[in-house]
Amino acid sequence: MIKKYLLITPLVLLLLFTLTWQAKAQQTNTPYHIRFFPDIWYNSVDAARIGMDVRGGQAGNTALGYHRLSMGVWLATRFPKDPVSYYLRFREPIESWSDYNAGASVGILSEYRTGFTRHGLELSKRWQPGFEEGTYDLLQLGFYAEKLYTTRYELFPQLWNNEWHYLGKIHFSVQRKSGPLSSYLSVKTWIGFGINTINFTQAVLQFSQMWKLGAGFGLHYRLFGGVSSGNIPVQYKFFYSMASPHDWKTNPFMRSRGTIPPVWMREGWIQYAGGPGLRGYLYQDMYDLKNNKPNLMQNVASVNTEIIYPNPISSLISSNSMVSNFLSFRSYLFADAGEGRTEQKLLPAGGIQTSTQNEFRADAGPGLALSITFPDNEGQTKTITFRYDVPLWLSSPMPGTPSFKYRSVFGLNAIIPFK
Repeated sequence: MIKKYLLITPLVLLLLFTLTWQAKAQQTNTPYHIRFFPDIWYNSVDAARIGMDVRGGQAGNTALGYHRLSMGVWLATRFPKDPVSYYLRFREPIESWSDYNAGASVGILSEYRTGFTRHGLELSKRWQPGFEEGTYDLLQLGFYAEKLYTTRYELFPQLWNNEWHYLGKIHFSVQRKSGPLSSYLSVKTWIGFGINTINFTQAVLQFSQMWKLGAGFGLHYRLFGGVSSGNIPVQYKFFYSMASPHDWKTNPFMRSRGTIPPVWMREGWIQYAGGPGLRGYLYQDMYDLKNNKPNLMQNVASVNTEIIYPNPISSLISSNSMVSNFLSFRSYLFADAGEGRTEQKLLPAGGIQTSTQNEFRADAGPGLALSITFPDNEGQTKTITFRYDVPLWLSSPMPGTPSFKYRSVFGLNAIIPFK
C-alpha cells in the first residue's frame, strides 16, 4: 500500500504545481513554463528505462529558481517487481528572506528509483555578489528520510543496510572565481538516526583550487577530510580511492548495477571520483570488496594534486575558440596522499570484526582527461570528464606486487570537483 502511494505522489504533485502556478502566472502576467523531454537509460535489472523529464519554471529565474520544478518518471521494460520509478524536486522562493542577489527558497524532494527511496524538505539561502554566478556563498539545511528498499540494483549489497534512516543536513559552500584562480570550499554535516539506535554524526570538508599559470600550464589541488562518530551506517563510510557508497546514488552511471558493465567495476577499472580520491588504490578497494572485507573508514584525510602541462592536442583545441567552448583535453602529473582510520570490517559469515588502525597511503603517475561541456534540459552548463590515470607508484602495494608498476584506471568526473 505504501509503495502505491509513493508512485502516485509525483503525478498528483505535478498536476497541483501546474494548475497552481499557471493560475498565479496569469495574475502576474509572468508566464510559467512546463517542458517535457524524452529520457531513456539502461541497467541490468530494468533493462531500458523509458520515460520523460519534466522541467517547470517561471520566466526570470534566479540561481535558486522561481517555482522551479525538476521531475522524471520512468517505466522499466523488463517489468521487475517495481517497474515504475520517479524523481521529483520542487523549489519555492521565500520572498521575505530574499533580496537583490540574495535569494532564499524552500523545497521538497522525493524519489523512488533503482532500489533507493528518499523524501525530504530543504531550505536554501544564496548570496551572490555582482552578476557572476560562479561566485557565491550558499547555505543549505535539510531533513530527509531514506531507505534502500531492495538490493537487486546493487553490485555490492554488503555496502548497505535495509533500515530507514532519518538525516539532518547542514551544508555551507563558497565558490570564487577571480582571473586565473578558481576556489571551492564545502563543509557538510550529517546528523542521522535510525529505528534500531543507529545514531551518528559526520562532517566532510573539501577545499580545492585551480590555478591557470599560462602557456598551457596549471596547478590543481584538493584537500579532503571526513570525521564520523557513533554507529555510522556502512554506506556513509569512506573508501581510499572513491566516493562513499551513499554518494553513488547521486550519479546516473553508478546508481545501479549494469549501466557500467559489472566486470569493469569488479576488476577495478572504473573509478567514480570522490572521497579521499587515492586513485592508485582502486584495485585494492575492489579486491577487498570482492572478498567481502571492504576497507571502509570512519575518519580520513587526504590531498590530491595535479600539475597540468601542455600537449599538442590541448594546444590545437585551445587555438579554436568554437571547439574550446565545449571540449577540453589536458595532460598532467598527479600525486595523492591520505591517511584513514579503519574501525570495522565485514566477515563472509555475516559477523563483524572490530579493529582500529591508522594507515598512510600515497600514489603518483601521469594522466589524461577529456572534458565535454554541454547545456542540460534547463539550459544550465554541465561538464562530464573522462580520465585515464596511470598510478605508476604506490607506497603500499598489495603483497607480492612492486611499488613501481604499470597500472591504469579509467575515471568518471574530475578528481577535483567544482560546482
